[in-house]
Amino acid sequence: MFGYTVSVGGVSLKHSDSTERAWTEHLATNVGARALLEAVRRAHLPEHTSATLDEILGTLVAETTGDEFGVAEPRPSHCAVHQLHVAGKFPDVGINDPRDRLFAVIEAQRGRADDHHIAKLAANYVPRSGARLGILVAEGWRRSSARHPAWAVCPAPVVVVLTLDALSEPDYQVAWVHYPTAPDDDYS
Repeated sequence: MFGYTVSVGGVSLKHSDSTERAWTEHLATNVGARALLEAVRRAHLPEHTSATLDEILGTLVAETTGDEFGVAEPRPSHCAVHQLHVAGKFPDVGINDPRDRLFAVIEAQRGRADDHHIAKLAANYVPRSGARLGILVAEGWRRSSARHPAWAVCPAPVVVVLTLDALSEPDYQVAWVHYPTAPDDDYS
């Protein structure tokens, strides 16, 4: 379960939430984005995409401080934007590179990745935003979803990442990577 602290009138209140919104809010923190992007970095991606991921991870590490016990504290991140606005729609998280350019859009889903979320990310959020990477994170994945027609129009790689427990201590594993069919890019 994710928790966060809110300051109200100088008093800190600790709040714990087990909703999908709490999960996506956590993904938009330095700690949440770092954990997910470290998993994404293990996928075979074009060299320039991997290099930008390394830069972003470096920024997230620099933004992270520990509490009195050395545990990393989730804080809002310069790199991550919760509920990014893209053409009237809201992907769960946007990831900016260190130069403040949109680099990746993240669609998170409790349960198994379904056709609706795949279509939103691959055919809408990635192309309309101009992001160089899409990330679909879910608690399940069917191999047949790799044949969804929305992948054909997606102009950038998309990494599908699984987590067994999105709300406590997520253990992210790359399940599949969509590589766009573009003869000039290095996706092999």
